[in-house]
Amino acid sequence: RYHDMATDYIELNGVEDRTAFAIDLGQQDEPGTEWRYNNAAIQTLPAVMFQATGQSMGDFGAGRLLKPLGMAHSSFTADQAGNTLAFMGLQSTCDDLARFGLLFDRGGVWGDDRRVSADWVQAATTPGELNPAYGYLWWLQTDGAFTGGEGKQLTGHYPDAPPDTFAAEGLGGQVVV
Repeated sequence: RYHDMATDYIELNGVEDRTAFAIDLGQQDEPGTEWRYNNAAIQTLPAVMFQATGQSMGDFGAGRLLKPLGMAHSSFTADQAGNTLAFMGLQSTCDDLARFGLLFDRGGVWGDDRRVSADWVQAATTPGELNPAYGYLWWLQTDGAFTGGEGKQLTGHYPDAPPDTFAAEGLGGQVVV
């Protein structure tokens, strides 16, 4: 998807229908050639989720994750058009976020119930080709340098942490490690 800081952090937040705005941005680079942390690209997920499940991302997430994990103090927020906010907006507590972290730490299993496929958890927490510090919406431990968005040289994420460290980092400083 297209990306620049003004589009990603100002324009995206100023529109009523953030999903339509994100979809309409179009493709900036050939897929697989450039890595950028891109909120607008992530905001296309509600449309993908609806096509795949017939449910809003919030309803699917609440039924598949929040309720079964006992995340009773968590909820998804939506834009003015009713789209679940994918790039931000999960309202939660420390205890509830710990449950989410434990789900992934346990390979997608909660109690005796598999909530997320083991293959997905493995793929999501495996470094991407363009950024060894990022999987599928998870930050990963790496001690090496890499080229980030717009050609910037970046250093490792969570240096000196165990090799299997992964983290969800939310807007405003919420972190699950």
